[in-house]
Formats: sequence, structure tokens, C-alpha cells
Amino acid sequence: MSHVHNTETWKVVANPNIGPAILNGVAVVSASDVWTVGNYIIGNTGSPSLTLTEHWDGTSWSVVPSPNVGTSGNRLSGVAAIAPNDVWAVGFSGNESTQQTLIEHWDGTNWTIVPSPNIGTLDNMLSGVTAISMNDVWAVGAYIDSNASYQTLIEHWDGTNWSTVPSANVASHGNLLNAVTAVSANDIWAVGTQGIGSTPQIQQTLTEHWDGTSWSVVPSPNVGTANNVLNGVTSFSSDEVWAVGTSSNISINTGSTLIERWNGKHWQVVHSPNAGTANNVLNGVAGFSDDNMWAVGSSSNDDLVGHTLIEHGHDKHWRVVASPNVGTANNELNGVAVAPGAQNLWAVGYSSLPFQPLIEFYS
Repeated sequence: MSHVHNTETWKVVANPNIGPAILNGVAVVSASDVWTVGNYIIGNTGSPSLTLTEHWDGTSWSVVPSPNVGTSGNRLSGVAAIAPNDVWAVGFSGNESTQQTLIEHWDGTNWTIVPSPNIGTLDNMLSGVTAISMNDVWAVGAYIDSNASYQTLIEHWDGTNWSTVPSANVASHGNLLNAVTAVSANDIWAVGTQGIGSTPQIQQTLTEHWDGTSWSVVPSPNVGTANNVLNGVTSFSSDEVWAVGTSSNISINTGSTLIERWNGKHWQVVHSPNAGTANNVLNGVAGFSDDNMWAVGSSSNDDLVGHTLIEHGHDKHWRVVASPNVGTANNELNGVAVAPGAQNLWAVGYSSLPFQPLIEFYS
């Protein structure tokens, strides 16, 4: 295992305080070319949210203008980078009644909206994106069907257009995909959650695989007696895929970290620690190799104030690593990405009181 030395630490990196904002994803082109995306609001909390993209040029973070659609809210949930002039961000935009998919592209000069399909007439949203090449990009999320139930949504870019690709649903409701990762063009994983039962509905892990021809559900384990959700996923090879999220028990109102590993044959739960006595959740995962993995999220104690949570590990052992917080209220990390260098990473999220975007760097 690659050991963490005392000289290597997580530090908060200053970024523009554009107002109340959340950063949801981060992607690295190079050490001097990093993107993070999310959403922010202007004025009071009743204002609609707007897309937010920030860029690191090797010295500082700056806000880069990005377009919006609709009148009641825009959000960018994930970002993937292919080249300095080829970056994709996905999320959703809203009018008063429904949300629609939102996909934006950076061409090296501007962010522009690229038309993206929707299923049905109700809400559609995209949560994650991964890019294999300039003509092979995948985005995942969910839509609401005519029965008012969530179903998985997967879209593909072929270099010319975005189109929906049929995806599997296990349950009749509560199917959502939160993240996607690509090993190769014929080996792609998407993770999320599926609803079981109805009164009350319990969420269970959902993992789906693309083999070059179709998407299919692959069984994945659950922990505890209540909700299990997978929020982030990353991959190194066909037998090395990691997914992270949270699990809970019905009898105890707490959440625990959840880490699962695909070994080429099946998904297995890998033991992971918890920093808080109440809720613990992992939202993003990245790594340098199977034995040098990182996951980020948040934890809270009985006061339910969230603190950044960062864990470092490998296939048999994970540990909590100290991470900074800003302000006096909630802090949460939503995404993490590897940066070129000895062992450098970026993590993004938000802090509150004051409510502002949060960016942290590990070196």
C-alpha cells in the first residue's frame, strides 16, 4: 500500500465566493487545467439556481460563465474532461412544472448547451458523466414515468448527437443512477439505487454494466436493514471497480459509509470506517491504483452538523484521514478526482455559515 506521510495533507484552496453555491463534480485535464461544476443562487434563498463552472489554471480558481435554461433552476451535477477543448458537464434545468436534462460542452473558449433528449413529459435529470473519447461519452440519471415513479436514464454521445440508450430497472419505482465510469468502450459501469417495497419504500444498491451491446443489472450487496445507496464509482480495469455510498438500519436512525469492490466476478462489500456517531455518507471515489484509493463525503454526530469526511484505503483496509472544514455549520464533499503529480487530488463540495463552494487539495 502507498502510505500517507505526515507531510501530505488536505488543505482548503481559495475559490471565488460567488454566493450560496454547491460544487458537485470535478474533472482534471492536467495539473494546470481542472474543472468543477455545480450551482449557485443570486440574492436570497428563494431565487432560482444557476449553473456554476469554475476553472483552475495552475495558480487560482476562477468562475467561467455557463449558460442556463428555463426559469426555475439549473444545476450541473457531473463533469468529465477529454482534452483542454473537450469537457462535458451534465445536470438538469427547470421550468415551473418539470425538470429537463441539461448537457453543456466546453470547446476551449465557451460553454454551450448541447441538445439532449428526455423521456416522457415529467422530470428528467442527469447525475453523472464519463468520457471515453471525443465521440464516446455516457451520462446517467433518472426520469419520472407516467406512474410517477423514478426509472433509470442513460444517454450516449456519438460525436454528433446525444440519444437515450435503453437501461434496466429492477424495481417498479425508485430507480436512479448517480454515477458512471468507463473501463473501455465495451466495459462501463453505472451505480445508484432501486426502490424495494412501498410502505415504506426501502432503497437498495443498483449496479448496471454495459458490455458494448446492452445495459444489464448486475447483483450488488446491501448492508443493514434499511436504505443502501451508491453515489460514486471509479474503475481501473475490468476486474477493478470501486463504488461508494451509504447504508442504514431501520431500528437505528444513523447512516454508515458503504464501499463496494468489483473483482471481475462479483461485487463485495469492503469494510469502511465511520467518523460520526449519526450519519456517514461517501459521495465520490477516485484513486491511483487498487491499493491507493480515496473516497469523500460527510459525517455528523448527534448534533447533525456535517463535517467533511475523507477516507484512504485499499481492498482490505480503509481509514479516516483528517480533512479541513470551513465555517461553523455543515461541510460536505461531493466529488474527488486524481490530479497529475506524486499523489495529488482535488475534492469539491460546500460549506455553510457562510454558505459557499468548498475546494480542497491533497499534496
